[in-house]
Amino acid sequence: MAYNVQAIVESTTYEMYNGAPFWVVSMTGVGIGPVSRLESKGAQQNGSTDVGYLLENRLLNIEMFINGVSKIATEGHRDTLAAILRPRNTPVKWKVTRNDGAIRQIDGYLVGMADMPAIRGQSFGGGQTVIVQLKCNNPSWYDPELQNIPFFIAPGGIEGWQFPLLFPWNQEAGNIIDQTITVDYAGSAPTYPEIVLTGPGDDPVIRNLDTGEVLEFEGTIPSGDAWTVTITEDSADVTNEAGDSVLEYLTEDSDLGTFHLEPGSNDIQVQILTGATVETSASLRYYKRYSNQ
Repeated sequence: MAYNVQAIVESTTYEMYNGAPFWVVSMTGVGIGPVSRLESKGAQQNGSTDVGYLLENRLLNIEMFINGVSKIATEGHRDTLAAILRPRNTPVKWKVTRNDGAIRQIDGYLVGMADMPAIRGQSFGGGQTVIVQLKCNNPSWYDPELQNIPFFIAPGGIEGWQFPLLFPWNQEAGNIIDQTITVDYAGSAPTYPEIVLTGPGDDPVIRNLDTGEVLEFEGTIPSGDAWTVTITEDSADVTNEAGDSVLEYLTEDSDLGTFHLEPGSNDIQVQILTGATVETSASLRYYKRYSNQ
């Protein structure tokens, strides 16, 4: 059992593990989430052929205890907990610090009831037991520390040296971005990266050489603008600095809905071969995701 659980609602963090006043007694549904196997079947085929899998929504069940100093104090704590759990269109982030110090986080929405029994015998002194169920649309846990991979210049069209820098590397006029970086992704579940392409630059291309997925654009990123590729469990888009979609510049055979990093080694190639100046840069950002808490 994790020794530190926090509930993060927008910019407010609530301690849920120290009994002041909340205690997470148990969490179930924290292992490998529900898996569905995909299959195909021919007209005369016996059985079927397995063609992969999908991860389904995770249901996270949490038992909590309100540790009030009195029954009157507990009433106020019940109101606070109801405000944390109430139905909303943004998820509550549940952050867990494990006994080994590793951090796992998952985003969940309340489903069903957040039951707070008001029955004699269900409370203990000033305490109150609470049972909740959360629906996690993305079933993978993640480390909330954002990873950032920059891509470097290639002076004169020749591949440049690689340095372990944690910021995008700008380039001189006439140079290009043409680099392949091996991303050693340490997560145990696939992750969808966010890719930021800062202009100017013509026809950028991003490839995962290990999965075979590609994002290819036919268009120019203006100077002073940036295109951001955002992929989530239920949507994908490319937007400019103003927040407007520029999806029309992405070729039809691009893998926007599936472009991801697999656990292990991923060779990521970024090319911006024309139109680049000192302002041009590219970076790949992602969270390490895990199949279990």
